[in-house]
Amino acid sequence: MNESSGRADATFAARLRAAREAAALTQEELAGRAGLSAKAVGALERGERTRPYPHTVRSLADALGLDGAGREVLVASVPPRSVPTGGTRARAVHGVGRLVTRVTTPRHRRPPTR
Repeated sequence: MNESSGRADATFAARLRAAREAAALTQEELAGRAGLSAKAVGALERGERTRPYPHTVRSLADALGLDGAGREVLVASVPPRSVPTGGTRARAVHGVGRLVTRVTTPRHRRPPTR
């Protein structure tokens, strides 16, 4: 079976390359149709960029002329983006809270800054 269409664990890079070759396009032609650079398409096909943005995947699927099933297979092969850990998110939210407090609270009632 073809790695790009027959295996569930085929990478986004392999699926993208196979779809481009099936459409008989060069990387430059695909890039032009999708509004990307040829360097970006090459990096995606080599697996150097493993988590393209959803709009990038949609642009590639449109440029390749993929139907519903082909589009779904390409989109499903993109690994999920990692979610920030609680500590990072908590610090970010805490920082925003301090900013809101500083903007909305009169100066004489503000808690001291750290």
